[in-house]
Amino acid sequence: MYKKKDIYNLLYIFIFLVIASIGLNNSLGISAGAFKPPIFYTSVSGLICFIYFLLAFINGITYLIKQETLPDSIFLFPRFKGAVTIAILVTMLVYHFLVYEGPVLSVDTDIYNLITHYFVPCLVILHWLVFDKKGIYQKLDPIFWTVIPITYFSWANVVALFNTEVPYWDGDFYPYNFIDLTKHDLSKVIFTVILLIALFIVLGYGVYKLDQKLAKQHLQA
Repeated sequence: MYKKKDIYNLLYIFIFLVIASIGLNNSLGISAGAFKPPIFYTSVSGLICFIYFLLAFINGITYLIKQETLPDSIFLFPRFKGAVTIAILVTMLVYHFLVYEGPVLSVDTDIYNLITHYFVPCLVILHWLVFDKKGIYQKLDPIFWTVIPITYFSWANVVALFNTEVPYWDGDFYPYNFIDLTKHDLSKVIFTVILLIALFIVLGYGVYKLDQKLAKQHLQA
């Protein structure tokens, strides 16, 4: 049978999905009738989180309906949870420290910016801290977790190359200036992307080390 923590886990995920859907609805322009493909990293990372948590919620509900004991993780490929967590963590850090033009210690109080850049990342991180089994990540996982940013940067460039009719903003066909091959040499774009990938790896190993530490504390408790 399921435990109380399982119910709290599913309830938490349900609340997360509701909040995340509000942010996605705004960023993708769904209810406004002006759908915008998820080309910006914030939308892509938020959508990945939503889908990943939605699949987990459906999986968890299925176990409850069958009255079966929930496994240690209801997420598809549990170790991939690290990739999803790092992807959305970068969304928050880059927005707050590089994109947001206000004082560093303040935040943009627009409700949709709060949801997509703060609430969703914090809820994903908190879920990992509270509900996930610790100690499952392996040493090379942070390297594999870069699959999301590498895929995104590759996909964004391919889309931009074929998009010649509808610019994203200010007449630009690339979502971000630093990957714009019409403004920068290929070598400069590659160098910038490598630096960003390195950031993902550093953050990934930070999560890995913390995960190992929390696992040891759990064993000692």
